[in-house]
Amino acid sequence: MLEDIFSKVNASKTKEQVSNWSDSINACNDWLRKTIELSPERDNALIIGVGQADDFSLPLIVDEFKNVYLLDIDSKALDVAYCKLDISRRQKVKLVPCDITGLSERIVELYNIMNDGTSPDKIKRKFELFRDQLPKRFKPVNFNIPGCSWIFSNCITTQFLSPVIMQINPNDQEQSEIYKIATHISHRILAPYLRLIETMLKRKGILAYSTDVFKIDSDTKNIIERTSGLSIKSLAKNPLQIVKLTEKLTICIAGWNAVKACSQYKIDRLQVKGLFDSWLWNFDDKKQYIVLAYAFEKN
Repeated sequence: MLEDIFSKVNASKTKEQVSNWSDSINACNDWLRKTIELSPERDNALIIGVGQADDFSLPLIVDEFKNVYLLDIDSKALDVAYCKLDISRRQKVKLVPCDITGLSERIVELYNIMNDGTSPDKIKRKFELFRDQLPKRFKPVNFNIPGCSWIFSNCITTQFLSPVIMQINPNDQEQSEIYKIATHISHRILAPYLRLIETMLKRKGILAYSTDVFKIDSDTKNIIERTSGLSIKSLAKNPLQIVKLTEKLTICIAGWNAVKACSQYKIDRLQVKGLFDSWLWNFDDKKQYIVLAYAFEKN
């Protein structure tokens, strides 16, 4: 099950690792406060991809809204996040263990064929079929959330297909075409996701959208610094330069660009409100991520 894959990822984080995230948590919290100020009402809030709430302040959000819905495919992670709250805050929170895509079985199928000896040609055809059969709008099961004035999409869009993409070697000649299709899927999958959010937001409701854009490791650091002309630390503080850099480099993480998806797939009611921000996420001792964040308003 896809839940099991993500559950292993969430459970693998150590306290020491999370303790090194303080700078990125503070940056994220500052940005979240600004997006909450834009919210027309303080009734219902939804956090999609909450995980264990390790990378932002959950109490900050709970204190601002009457009802807060926590959604994640990993029910164990939801329980961890919930237990971090004191009893008074828990009364305002509802847990929604849910695969918001409704595609988990098909994603697991792709994951399995990458590891069972299936030929590259058959794998490629499976990926193409998956791409061509993507729904216009996600229809998650057991999903009953009222209209929201504020929704936080917490770096989830680059993770929808990550268990599969991590199995592909883009430098392998036979797998390179599969990788191209997978990255295309990661972008196209934004359309049904954003259409679902569009229906869930009240008029003038705010979508706070954060996404990891670049992974910084021993293979990518020099390329990014050389191309941008900036150090990683300087680049991470400059959201406009980050966006420009994505136009020059193909190593940006697939599935990050919701602004492009809204325009390309005519999701017209979600309009960029601004509040561009960015920060460096020191994930562990081997890699970092550059995170880009901005807000949409439903018109």
